[in-house]
Amino acid sequence: MRLEPLTEIELGTQLAKASRERTPVECVDLSHFNRIVEHCPEDLTATVQSGMRLDTLQHALGERGQWVPLDPALPETLTVLDVLNHDLNGPRRFGFGKARDYVLGLRVALADGSLIRTGGKVVKNVAGYDLGKLFIGAGGALGIIVEATFKLLPRPRAELFFGKNCASVDELSSVLASLRSSSLRPSIIDCWRGGPSLTSGNGMMVVLGFSGTEAEVAWQAHHAAALGFSKPSDLSYDRDFWISRSRLMTRRVSVVPTGLAAAIAGLASMPFLARAGNGVLYTAEIRDPGHEPPSTRLETRAKMAFDPNHILPSLPPLL
Repeated sequence: MRLEPLTEIELGTQLAKASRERTPVECVDLSHFNRIVEHCPEDLTATVQSGMRLDTLQHALGERGQWVPLDPALPETLTVLDVLNHDLNGPRRFGFGKARDYVLGLRVALADGSLIRTGGKVVKNVAGYDLGKLFIGAGGALGIIVEATFKLLPRPRAELFFGKNCASVDELSSVLASLRSSSLRPSIIDCWRGGPSLTSGNGMMVVLGFSGTEAEVAWQAHHAAALGFSKPSDLSYDRDFWISRSRLMTRRVSVVPTGLAAAIAGLASMPFLARAGNGVLYTAEIRDPGHEPPSTRLETRAKMAFDPNHILPSLPPLL
């Protein structure tokens, strides 16, 4: 069943009907849920409907010098719902964090058609359980997010990016170790392989990014040069990696950051993208849907509690 609601009430009615009839919901069109409900620049908060495109939201917030610090590639193809459902993030994840760090509250349509609100609309909110984090990254399996309230940040006044080639995994391991022991505080530590600028099939590029005031960024850039990061770079590698791959089918592996080099060594010459500061590795290897890890007991209980008739998608695997 495809749902095409124009209002939250219509969405609730359609979900309630599907639940009674035990009809699976294959797709929900929230393209009409596409506006900023409230923006309070003085409080650094914004409430937005989940069908709004991410780039449209960032542009609107940018007019007041603010943003939601989430930067997945191809924001023109993503809605707020996509970002929250799949917990998407980008190169700045290391310095700024993930969606869970910036969502203050959610409005969610549950499988039985009821509408609930989690969290609040202010930064200092500690009332009740933080139920909103349960829906972020659940792939729409527990409910349909129709509205989100975000904590905002001022846009950085300056940003600079630098790259360094690494010819081997051993060199990569040494470079990452030197960064961990340095006084640098980058907003980006990424590593990738497979771009046209690399002449060796096994060569890799480490990218550092610095954000802040002009003075802060200049100080960081000066000290990064001492570690060999003097080549100006940009973030086009992130867009290039995702533009030819499905986010949902690309394999993601999470390791401790100190174990990232060893994980990369096991890829042979396969292209990859890594959030090296966080220990998250994305590869071009396609997962076999028939060999996904089974759901845990906790996942199963959550699914039964929120969607006992199984009309919403299955929970995505934990990676």
